[in-house]
Amino acid sequence: MKKIHISFLMLFLLLAYLYVGTGNHSDDYIHLSTISQWNVIQLFTLDAFKNQTYYFYFPILYYDFSQFYVFKYCGLFYDIIKVLTSFMCILLIYLFAKDYMHRHKALLFSTLFILFPTHDATNFWTIGQYMIITPALVMFSHHLFNNNKLKRGFFLGLAGSFSSYASPPFVLGLSLIFLVQKQYKKFALFLMPQLIYVIYYVIMRRILYLKDYRTEDIANLAKIFKQFVLQVATFSDAAVGPSFWIKIYYSLMQLSIVTILVGGAAVYLFFRNYEFKKEPIKTNLLYCFIVILFLAFGLYALTGLYPQMAFNLGNRVMVYGSLLMSFVVVSALIRGRKTATIVFALFIFSVLGISDHWKRWNMQQMQIIENIRENSDLKHFEKDMQLFVSHNQYSQFGKLGHIEFFSDGSTSRAIFKYATGRNYNVEPINKRYELSKDKVIDKKFGTKINVDDYMNVYDSKDDKLLTIPRAEIPSYINSLPDDYRHWIQLLGKDNLIRRLALYLMPRLDYAL
Repeated sequence: MKKIHISFLMLFLLLAYLYVGTGNHSDDYIHLSTISQWNVIQLFTLDAFKNQTYYFYFPILYYDFSQFYVFKYCGLFYDIIKVLTSFMCILLIYLFAKDYMHRHKALLFSTLFILFPTHDATNFWTIGQYMIITPALVMFSHHLFNNNKLKRGFFLGLAGSFSSYASPPFVLGLSLIFLVQKQYKKFALFLMPQLIYVIYYVIMRRILYLKDYRTEDIANLAKIFKQFVLQVATFSDAAVGPSFWIKIYYSLMQLSIVTILVGGAAVYLFFRNYEFKKEPIKTNLLYCFIVILFLAFGLYALTGLYPQMAFNLGNRVMVYGSLLMSFVVVSALIRGRKTATIVFALFIFSVLGISDHWKRWNMQQMQIIENIRENSDLKHFEKDMQLFVSHNQYSQFGKLGHIEFFSDGSTSRAIFKYATGRNYNVEPINKRYELSKDKVIDKKFGTKINVDDYMNVYDSKDDKLLTIPRAEIPSYINSLPDDYRHWIQLLGKDNLIRRLALYLMPRLDYAL
C-alpha cells in the first residue's frame, strides 16, 4: 500500500475519533424541533412558506434538513455524517491542491484547512458544515477545469456556487488563476455558475418580496469602510494575534489522557509516512488566497454582523482566512520532515483538545436536558407562563464562553421542547439583561419581556425552579456569571481597544 493511501486511511480514523460524540448544538435544536414533525412535501420544499429566506438563498439546507428529517434525535448518525463530510471535503481540496504541489504537501494543506482550530464550528456543528462544503466544491470544480474537464467542472461549479452565500469570494478569487494564465475560456466558464447564482439571487429576492438584511447598508460607504477595517483588525487578532494563541493554549488544556495517546500515535505515523519535497512557493495560489480573504472582508463588511473571531459558533467566518494561513504554513514554515512534524503535532493536539471540549460539552448538555425532563417542578409549571433559564449559556473554554446553549430564546425553547415535548415560553436570563420598570430588556437583541411581581427562573446549574421577586431581579442578574466572549472583555471597560471596536461597530456594546 502506498504511503499516501496509508495517510488517507489514518486520516479517516482520526476524523472518526474527532467527531463521534460531539453531538448537536445551538440552532440544530431549533431545526430538530420543527423538521422532525415535517412531512415529505415540507422537506422537499424546505417548508418554503415559513422559511422563504432559506429556500431562496441557502439551498445547502437540503443537505442539513434531510439529516434532521431522517435521523431526528439519533446523535450518532450526525457525527458519522460529520466524519464523511470532512473526509470528502479534504479529498476534494487535496485533488485541487495536488495540481500545484507535491501530493503529501497537498494532503497536509487540505487537512490543515478543513480542521484549522480557529473555525471549529464548521466541523463539529451540523449546520455549520456548509462553510467547508462550499470551498471544497468550488476547488474541485477548479481542479476539473485545470484538467480540461470543462463540462463536469461547470456543473460542479454550479453546485459550489449555489451551495451557499459563502461562495462568491472563493469563485472570484480562484478564477484569477485562469485570468493570469490567459486561459480566458476557462476563466469565463469558471465564473459563469457564480453569475447564474447572482442572477438567481436577485430574481428570487424580487419574486418573494424579501428584505435582504445582509446588504441593507450597501449605500452607506462610511459604515462599510469602518466595518471593513474591523474585519481586517479582528482577522489579525484571530489568525495570528492573542485570540489565536489563547485558542491554542486553551485547547491543549482540554486534552484527556486517552486523547494525548491518540495524538502521539498520529504524530508518530505522520513522521513515518510524510514525504517532504522542497518546492518553491506557488505565488499564484498565494495571491488568489489573499484576494479571497479580502473579498470575504468585503462580504462581511456589507452585513456588519460577523467580525472575524476564534471563539463561539460565529467563528465559521474564519474559514476564508484559514485557507491563506494553511497555505502559508505548508509553503513557508515547513522546511523538512522534522519541521513538518512539529507543525503537525501542534496542530493535531490543538484540534484534539477542541474535540474533547465539544464532547464534554455535549455530555453536559445531555445531562441538563435529562434534568429538565425529570424536574418535577417543571412538569407542573404552566407552559404559557413566562419562564427564564439561567446558567449554561455557553460552554466554558478556559475563561471564555465558546459553544452556545441557552444563549437565546429560540434555542432555549427548542431545547425545552426536545427535553419535555412541551412548548415552554422560555427565554435566557444573563448579565446582558436589565430590568426597566415592568420589563426585562435584552441589550443584544432588544427583546423586551413583561415582568409582573416576580419572575420564574429555571437554574440549569442547580436544576431548580426559582421564584424571584421583582425587587430582587437586579441583584439576581448581577449574581449571574460573566459570559466573556473575547479576551478584550477581560481588560475592563475603559481600554483603548474596546473604544476602537465600538467606534467601528457600535452594536458590540452589549458584549464589550
